[in-house]
Amino acid sequence: MKKTVVAGKGLYLVQGTVRWGIYDLEFETIVIIDRVGGQFLAAFLESGMSPGEKKQFLRDNCDPLWKKLCDLGVAERVFALDDAVMTISKGLDLIWVELTERCNQKCIHCYAESEPNRSITMSYDLVSQVIKEASELRFSKIQLTGGEPFLHPKIWEIINLACASVFDEVEIYTNLTLVDELGLMRLKKLEVKLATSLLGFDSESHDKCTQIP
Repeated sequence: MKKTVVAGKGLYLVQGTVRWGIYDLEFETIVIIDRVGGQFLAAFLESGMSPGEKKQFLRDNCDPLWKKLCDLGVAERVFALDDAVMTISKGLDLIWVELTERCNQKCIHCYAESEPNRSITMSYDLVSQVIKEASELRFSKIQLTGGEPFLHPKIWEIINLACASVFDEVEIYTNLTLVDELGLMRLKKLEVKLATSLLGFDSESHDKCTQIP
C-alpha cells in the first residue's frame, strides 16, 4: 500500500510506484524525489524528534537536502506539523484521486510508470467512499487523475458523482486522446475543468515522450 506522510504546513510526502513526491498544496506543485531519498525522509518525518530538532539535524547532517528545501521555498513550512493539522479544521483545498494505474501511453517522465499493461484500478465503491469523505473534510476541489482516468470503466459515473458533491471545482487530468467531441460537450455542460500536458513541440518529439504514436 502506498504511503502518505504529513511533511509540514500544506506539505505531504507521497509514495509512488517507483519514486516519491512532495506535494505542496499551498502552491499546487509537486517535487519528485528518488526512492532512497523518499524512504529516508518518510522515516525521518515519523521519528520522535521535535520540528526544531529535525530542522537542525538536516542543517548539520544533510546540507544538500536542506538547501534543496530552501531553494523550493518550503523550508519554513517543513516539519510544521501543528500548523498542518490546523488547516484541516479550516477546510482543505485540493484532493487528487488516482483512479487507475493504466494508461494508453507510456511517458518516459511518468513517476508512476503508468502504461497499458498496468491493471490496478480503484473500484467504483472505493472511489465513492473517497469522494464522500473528501466532501465531509470540506475539500474545495477534486482532481481525477491516473494513469489515464478515461480508461476507468465507470469514469462518467464518477464524474457525475463528483459534480453532484459539494466541490467548488472538479478537474480531470488527462492526455485527451480518449475524449471525443461528444465527451467534451458533456464535460462542458457539467462545468468540469480539464488539465493536460503538451509534450514536445512537434509529433516526433511528442512520440518520443509518450513512446506511443
